[in-house]
Amino acid sequence: RGGGGCTTPGHHPDSAKRLTSPYNPHLPAPPRPRLSVDMASSAAAVHQFAGVAAQLKKGSRTNVKASRRTQTCAAMDSGYSPKAAKPMKIVFVSTECAPWSKTGGLGDVVGSLPVELAKRGHKVMTISPRYDQYKGAWDTSVKIDILGKQVGFFHENKKGVDRVFVDHPLFLAKVWGKTGSKLYGKTNGSDFADNQERFAMFCKAALEAPLVLPFGYGEDVCFVSNDWHSGLVPVLLNKVYRPSGRYTNAKCAFTVHNIAFQGRFWPTPMSELGLPESASGDFFFEDSQSKLYNENQPPPETPVQEKPSPKKFR
Repeated sequence: RGGGGCTTPGHHPDSAKRLTSPYNPHLPAPPRPRLSVDMASSAAAVHQFAGVAAQLKKGSRTNVKASRRTQTCAAMDSGYSPKAAKPMKIVFVSTECAPWSKTGGLGDVVGSLPVELAKRGHKVMTISPRYDQYKGAWDTSVKIDILGKQVGFFHENKKGVDRVFVDHPLFLAKVWGKTGSKLYGKTNGSDFADNQERFAMFCKAALEAPLVLPFGYGEDVCFVSNDWHSGLVPVLLNKVYRPSGRYTNAKCAFTVHNIAFQGRFWPTPMSELGLPESASGDFFFEDSQSKLYNENQPPPETPVQEKPSPKKFR
């Protein structure tokens, strides 16, 4: 024993330093923990198994996602669409149909939605005015009398949809070569003065088209009318066609794309629209606006802020 530390026979003094505690050089170091070989092997095996399981789980998720992506891409590439359980005969009535005619979203909807419905097995027709010499649309040679005017039909089948165009000078002569808001007037806000006459004729021609054109539609159809221009379609169905025994099972959906455009006109005899006078109550309404603008009475260049009249016009 000596003051220089504890030595063990046969060991170098440096080894004694390594065996002493770092906190008290006079005490021996605590024994080093020994891990059982079995415990170490078991822990390693569990860790390895957990790692493999995690990789398998991640791999399965990746494979599922990849499989779904492959299936989705394959479906898109093949153009597959789920088929309807009960295919219908659907007739869209619209004054716009892209790419033939368009002022906004209405034309886009009627141009694209029927194509998707046709992919699902429905028989679909769109009916719109023939504003121009459309390439690919051919004269059907079918002529009928509508409100005292002879009306014809042009037709093109594109992407599985029957595109029908009502032919009359009220459309072609007025708008030929023009696009955008000029479908309804020369300038925005100044509609053609005869728009009520134009679109009343159009609605009546649209109802006759499935009956007179040889494309296999007939009376058992569902009409889809769009905005005020085709607003007479459901009224004609209820007031004229069904009472005469036609379109008794037909349905009609009326959609509004822009409520700002309402087709407001001064009162007109219902007979000029091909309707009985009993239908007048379906159209007249009270309004505080005393002015209607068209090409004959255009709006002022600088709008005047006027308070609505307290009088209600009916």
